[in-house]
Amino acid sequence: ALTWYVLHRDGVEKWVEVITTVFLLVYSVLLAAIFIVFEPTIYGISGVIAEGNFLMVMLAAFTLSCLRLGWAIFVGLGIIAIYAIAAGQWGHGDYAEFLLTHLSNIGMAFCLGALTCGMFESLRRRQFVTLSLLHAEKDRYKNLLCTLVPAAIARRIELGETPIADSHTEMAVLFSDFVGFTSLTRRIAPHQLIKLLNDMFSEFDAAAERHGVEKIKTIGDGYMAACGPPMSESMRTTAVVLFGLEMVAITERVSQKHQIPISIRVGVHSGSLIAGVIGKSRFAYDMWGETVNMASRMESSGVPGQVQVSEAAFRRLDGRFAFEAREDIQIKGGPNVSAYLVREHSV
Repeated sequence: ALTWYVLHRDGVEKWVEVITTVFLLVYSVLLAAIFIVFEPTIYGISGVIAEGNFLMVMLAAFTLSCLRLGWAIFVGLGIIAIYAIAAGQWGHGDYAEFLLTHLSNIGMAFCLGALTCGMFESLRRRQFVTLSLLHAEKDRYKNLLCTLVPAAIARRIELGETPIADSHTEMAVLFSDFVGFTSLTRRIAPHQLIKLLNDMFSEFDAAAERHGVEKIKTIGDGYMAACGPPMSESMRTTAVVLFGLEMVAITERVSQKHQIPISIRVGVHSGSLIAGVIGKSRFAYDMWGETVNMASRMESSGVPGQVQVSEAAFRRLDGRFAFEAREDIQIKGGPNVSAYLVREHSV
């Protein structure tokens, strides 16, 4: 009971084998002392009952205690020494016969126990390696899943929730597209183009994380992002616009670095939408609804190097930025609307 209590205290993990070893050796000494009292009967230290008890302690040292092989061998030799010394000093009868019968059985148990302990240790090592690889693959799967869908959605997928479909009453959505990208594909080597896109999107991803915006997907040279819970409704559109302004700055900086003239249009709209996961073998998180369509229209009708927001997004920004109003903007598949270009500075 005392050993169990000690082993369950905090900070004793590294002392487990020492504590177990001390317990088994002290137990063997007490066992020998008990059987010395009963000499010269079969219950004495030289009798078969004592042998049976020491056999059980030996087997416990090599199996139940889960000691490593080196520690178990040390304990086993200690048990043999305690048994042999006690019988030699206080036992009765022929000591040579004791050595050839009772002690030889203990010695055989020692050999079998060491073999068993070695096999168990090998199995535990293989199990540890297997579990480590399994955990590594599980972490790799989680990381890969988080690159495909938002972290909150990834946790729901791991829990087995399917299908996933959520209705959001207040979301800010951003679309961006590089201006003249198609013509660049005809004038620039593929590896240069891919390096340019990789640099752009890598910085976009980092900026999105800084602003609390969730990257939804990339479509060719287009980038879609959104902002929703847990950010407060009053700040979602602001966060997306700040992200859009940084996207413009990033594009200018990376364009100069690669000496490739390219600019970006950014469109923002706020409203309700439906979001969910489609696919089974290859998950894809996407959003649908008029809010998504309008954000895309704000981008396509925008101005290169500018962030254009819709009327709904403009109202939610609550005067946090300076704007340039644009009237009667023609959007695809809809009536003319008002839009606003966001200026760099807040007011």
